[in-house]
Amino acid sequence: MLMDDVYYVNRSKRYRTAAQEKAQEALHGQLRQENYYLTLVKASSERSDEAAQKDRHQLEKDFMGLDRTFPALPPLRHPEDKALLAERLRRIILAYIERGRSLSTNTRAAGLARASLAATTARGILSGYQQGLDRMAGMCLLAISSGEPQLLGLQDLHLARIEEDAFWLLACLLEDVLDPDFFGADVRGNLKMVNIGGLGLRSIILDKAKVYCPSIYATLGPEVFESCLGLLLDGWVLSCFIGCAPHRLLEHFWDHLLLPSPYHPADRSRSLPSGLKLIIGFGLCALKCCGEDHFKDSQELQRLRELSKVSDPEVLALEATELIVTMKQIFEKWPEEKDNDFFLSFTRILSELAEEAEDFQCLWDDVRSRKQAIADCAGNCDEQLMTLAQRTHFSVEEIERLRKEVTDMRRNPKQPAKVDLDSFKDLVKRAVPEFPTDLCGRLFQKLDCFRVGRLSFVELACGMSALSLGTMDEKLQVCFDMFDSEGRRALSLSDVNDLCSTLFRVALSSGMGQKHASTDEVVSLLSRRSTPIEDDLGNAATFAGGGSSSFLPSTPPQRKKTLVPKNPSEQDPSRSMLLRLLAAAKVRTPGGPWLVAFEDFCNAARMEPALLCLFSWCLPRPPQNSLFLESTNSQSEQPGFVSRWCTKICRWFRSR
Repeated sequence: MLMDDVYYVNRSKRYRTAAQEKAQEALHGQLRQENYYLTLVKASSERSDEAAQKDRHQLEKDFMGLDRTFPALPPLRHPEDKALLAERLRRIILAYIERGRSLSTNTRAAGLARASLAATTARGILSGYQQGLDRMAGMCLLAISSGEPQLLGLQDLHLARIEEDAFWLLACLLEDVLDPDFFGADVRGNLKMVNIGGLGLRSIILDKAKVYCPSIYATLGPEVFESCLGLLLDGWVLSCFIGCAPHRLLEHFWDHLLLPSPYHPADRSRSLPSGLKLIIGFGLCALKCCGEDHFKDSQELQRLRELSKVSDPEVLALEATELIVTMKQIFEKWPEEKDNDFFLSFTRILSELAEEAEDFQCLWDDVRSRKQAIADCAGNCDEQLMTLAQRTHFSVEEIERLRKEVTDMRRNPKQPAKVDLDSFKDLVKRAVPEFPTDLCGRLFQKLDCFRVGRLSFVELACGMSALSLGTMDEKLQVCFDMFDSEGRRALSLSDVNDLCSTLFRVALSSGMGQKHASTDEVVSLLSRRSTPIEDDLGNAATFAGGGSSSFLPSTPPQRKKTLVPKNPSEQDPSRSMLLRLLAAAKVRTPGGPWLVAFEDFCNAARMEPALLCLFSWCLPRPPQNSLFLESTNSQSEQPGFVSRWCTKICRWFRSR
């Protein structure tokens, strides 16, 4: 066997080990849960909704003639395997889209594939097929299959295992190595979330590049430097450098990215993206070696330096285009004899970025803050106002008033306006007195999309709009999301238990709208309407049929139905409510837990006014029972109501 063959065989074994460790972790100790991957493949093939059709159409464009994906990847050891690999690659991508839609960005818990109505942490790793996903999946498939002599001669069972291992390696990349927001979340109506994780990394590289490329920075100036190098980094970072560098450099980078490396954070308990430092370091190294080291003291920089003295930034940016194109070409054609210089520079930059666990944490905190700033449209007030006008119930004029008040309360005028937990509690107490103070912490955490510890203006405005001025569905969504402990966009059985016990306790402490609580009163409210659980199951199934049923990869097993006692006062009222909600629980993901979808939760509330009464504190102006059949928009259409609420908040900010 040739030395080259030995290298690829050993490399393939290491990648397969990493993939199998990911599978074992994801499947809770069962190395290969029966039919999990095949169930995802089947579910993706059976989907007929608009999103699935859009995914297939875009994927077919990228695979057209096999000329867009494979040329960007390292060369195949056996070119005749291309057609076979393309077929397997397509299945891997569609299967992971099914998994990525339902996986929480914060906890990686499997939940439901649905868009979030409110600005909360409940979002998936993928919202559908994204540009660049085919190349990442292709790199994973090549890494797993590179140790095989030739795929065409392998048995189907062996090929199936290669395919499944490549799927789990892709899962490891997107869930554990990259920022889980790398491709962006599925928060409906917020286009700022597209590729927000990748853009956060790009922002850090661009900021640190001022230190590693001082000559270029001094020549172009801050504005042109950021615009020109930002475009270059978009192509590099958002593709994870695939197709941007020679395969020698790319394979070295990916080996550190996915295999055990001394540059990964030592403390894995914090769930830090392990590839964070490597992506930033590789990007900085490329800019330094292909830009700063190449053009330092060059005539090109001297020409641009003279031009910057007599031209405006727009003209300078156009003239600097040739510089950026040259940097891109140098990286693509980096000579093999200079590989050691590149690797030495890469190692030196990595050692300067982060050494201790706290350094990794600070780097991750910086990425999250930058993602929040991007989503907040920080620095662009006009864009921020238009975004909120589309996503909230406020007019542009009212948002402008609120923004001014929040801005005026800043201690540092150069920093963006943000609200901490104590200020948020005070605001909610004054603006929405019906909302329990004890639950402000839960709401704050759900509105804090990136776990920064402070709310941006967009997060605050979206959350308060949904809580106080939204439709009944939006208000129910706020209540629902507060108890979605793992960001599944669904309630687990423990979440349902927590919701029932907490809301019942809050109802008692608030006296159900009176000064003194009465258990008998709550019992009486719960006993106004008692229906068998099978009725609730039928109603929930009917309601969910037009919603999330298309996301069900398999038919849930049947359970023995238990009737709710005709007289709920004979048992704990919170248990009665718990049983009603548990009746809506179904198996929503392959091998996953029993979950209650928002649609079924909302349906239970509409069909059971007694349940709605227990969390009416989340509806500052709850609809009467007779309004259940009326338009849910009637509350927000009352003349002058929004303006009065806006004025109320502005007065609170002035009192700070």
